[in-house]
Amino acid sequence: MVSPVIILDSSFLVSFFREGDQNNSEAMRLSMENANEAMLLSDAVLFETLTILAYKDGTQKAKDAYSQLLGNRHIQTYYFADGEKQEILEMFFSQKGKMSTTDISVLYLAKKCSARILAFDEQINKAHERG
Repeated sequence: MVSPVIILDSSFLVSFFREGDQNNSEAMRLSMENANEAMLLSDAVLFETLTILAYKDGTQKAKDAYSQLLGNRHIQTYYFADGEKQEILEMFFSQKGKMSTTDISVLYLAKKCSARILAFDEQINKAHERG
């Protein structure tokens, strides 16, 4: 397993797959800039991304995104173990802000892997900067 250097967040992925999204151009640029980097996509972020794409653009868009994500050799899918889920829930319940469990899981994974995050979510980016 290649050590991932980038954790993917749904805010980045949704912008990447939605041509009309305000961050689409930036997502495309970042994708090209990091095209050869190892990336990690958690099951939680995958499910959230597919759900958002299906709600906004239909199930076919979600299916197409799913195929592209799974077919990308630079992206590894990460499945949280039960113990990790418990740690994420503890972080979620002890937070001072209002982040979702999926957002907390992105921060958890980034810390665990000492990795960067590709996200357009300001809360995630600020929390990651704080460590």
